Order: sequence, then structure tokens, then C-alpha cells
Amino acid sequence: MIAVDKYKLLFCVIPKSGASSWKYLLMKLSSNSTEIKGEAHDPEVLNSHNITSMKKGDTVWDVAKRYKDYHKVISVRHPLDRIISAYRDKMLDHPERPMSRSPIETMLKRRKSAKITIDDPRFANIPTWEEFVWFVTHTPARDPHWRKYYDLCHPCVIKYDSIAKMETLESDVEHVLDQI
Repeated sequence: MIAVDKYKLLFCVIPKSGASSWKYLLMKLSSNSTEIKGEAHDPEVLNSHNITSMKKGDTVWDVAKRYKDYHKVISVRHPLDRIISAYRDKMLDHPERPMSRSPIETMLKRRKSAKITIDDPRFANIPTWEEFVWFVTHTPARDPHWRKYYDLCHPCVIKYDSIAKMETLESDVEHVLDQI
């Protein structure tokens, strides 16, 4: 979760649901600048644009109380589209990234121990879609790119004022900007 105090806005940005787009937009708004230097996922970059990331010690109850007067937004995406995007990004496009390596190694170990053979050489060192889906549905989700919305944003505790959907991003951005 991130907060933009200037606009009294609390935003739960769920990975693979337009998170980067929202963060870049909020950085531009918060710093009154069209130029953004650095990665949108870097807490130091966000902080340099007056956007606060929640701290590790913060509980959801602390967040709900501290930001009770803020306009609260959650960004979502159709679950199947989100998980396909996560597979493409983490398994196919960037398997070398540290965040991708651990789940990939786990999936490949499972393949080896189950004596499963994959004839397609493209999948010799990366999981197939079927292996990925099995992994996501049968193991505790540690990676935020496929964790459940309620684990990331706690909608039973934090009462969101707006739900922005990836599928209607343009009109949802207009709606959120009208609210702040």
C-alpha cells in the first residue's frame, strides 16, 4: 500500500493490475512533474516523489486507523488475466530475476521428482503453464504477483472508496482524480 498525503489518498496497488501505471501517475501528480526518474516499484523513488510506502511493522489495523480520512483505492484485474500476466512476466520474459528464480527452481524440482518429461526444449529450464498453475494453486503464495487480493489489501478491514479495474483503467483514473 502507498499513501499520497498531498491528496489524502491511500492506494493498494496489486501487482499485475496496473500497479506501475498507477504509481507513475501518482508520482507525477505528487511531485508536479512530468519526468520520473527511477523504477516505480522502488520505495526510495516513491518516497522522493512524496509517496509513502507502508512499513513492514505496520499492521492492517494501523493502516486503517492512520488513513481513515483518506480516499482509499484498490486496483484490481480479472484474475485469469492477472495470473497469465504473472506467468508471462516472471516465467517467460524474466526468469533470470531473483524474484522468479526461487519459484522456478521449486517447480523444476517437482517436475524432476515426479519424473515428468517435457519434450518441448523451450521449457527445459522454465515451468510450463500447467506447472505454474499447479504451483500457484497448491503452494502458499509468497510472491505478491499471484497472492490473493484480500491478502494484499485486506478489504474486510480497510473500507475502500473506489475500485479501479485494469480493464477500465482510463475511466477509473478519471473517477479517482475527481475524488481527490
